[in-house]
Amino acid sequence: MKHTKILSLLLFSSTSSFAHQVDNPLVIDTSFTETESPITTKISPMNGFTQIVIDTTQEQKKPLETVVTLELPMDITNVGQAMNYVLQNSGFHLQPLSETSSDTIYLYTIDLPLGHRLFYQATINQIIETLAGEGYEVVVNHVRREIQVTPLR
Repeated sequence: MKHTKILSLLLFSSTSSFAHQVDNPLVIDTSFTETESPITTKISPMNGFTQIVIDTTQEQKKPLETVVTLELPMDITNVGQAMNYVLQNSGFHLQPLSETSSDTIYLYTIDLPLGHRLFYQATINQIIETLAGEGYEVVVNHVRREIQVTPLR
């Protein structure tokens, strides 16, 4: 699906007549497909016009798809702390403990495996799924901006 927004601004010269006032039009075109990662600002000349593409980045639109490289500090000792650390500054949080199953609370208290201390070029969502492990499903509630980790049965 293609989204297109075009805004044309005409820059007028104060010394020219109305017939010549369209000397330097500025065309702003923010066309992109949902699968493309839009460029924050791109300016390119085209046939005497200037095309400027302005949009938010993919990381801003989908913060859990942000690719990061991170090493968890040594003071993080269990899986729950690691998940909270990974989610900090993403705008998302773990489901409140009062709404969390006892199996998931048990997962949060397990010692963090040594192999889960360093993640290289992985999305936040991939890291959370890795920390949860194969026995759990990670469900994202975009309305509440909340991550729910549920055991598979």
